[in-house]
Amino acid sequence: MRTSGVSAPAGGAPSDAALLATVMRRLAAVRDSRAEFTEEKTIAALRAPLRSSGRLAYRRPDRLEKITEWPQVEVLAVHGGTLSLTDNGATRTIVLASEPAIGALVEAILGTLAGDLAGLRRWYHVGATGTPAAWRLSLRPRTPALAKFIRAAVIDGAGARMTRLRMVEANGDTSVMTISPA
Repeated sequence: MRTSGVSAPAGGAPSDAALLATVMRRLAAVRDSRAEFTEEKTIAALRAPLRSSGRLAYRRPDRLEKITEWPQVEVLAVHGGTLSLTDNGATRTIVLASEPAIGALVEAILGTLAGDLAGLRRWYHVGATGTPAAWRLSLRPRTPALAKFIRAAVIDGAGARMTRLRMVEANGDTSVMTISPA
């Protein structure tokens, strides 16, 4: 039986490889998107989680903005090979090629949004579970150097959009971003 262009094994759910291919193809077809987010960061050194909210904007193939509106304004923008962070009127810019660990973290998000499986696989072992309508990608670092910064990223989605991103740092600190359409 064929559903949504994905070959289903006897159990009815697509195989991991077929699901991954379908999800990546659907994500790659998205030209741009806007969303709202809430984020909660749990840091071992703090008594309570840090919470924030704001807006996200993505434009194919390599432009992403995370605009935090609460509790304070901050703009994180990725364009091509640079990341800039504007906070309290000051802007810092990072060339991602000079900071491979930061580049790999950016790739987890931007590569997923772009449906760039080859880009994701440069840095991560990529797994997929679920269905094309409700999927989960699991990213685990490919190199010990990257594993010093991140233990795993788990990305949930529905159809051609991300709905949740959970990052687990090597030290156990976590961040969970819940994403909803704007």
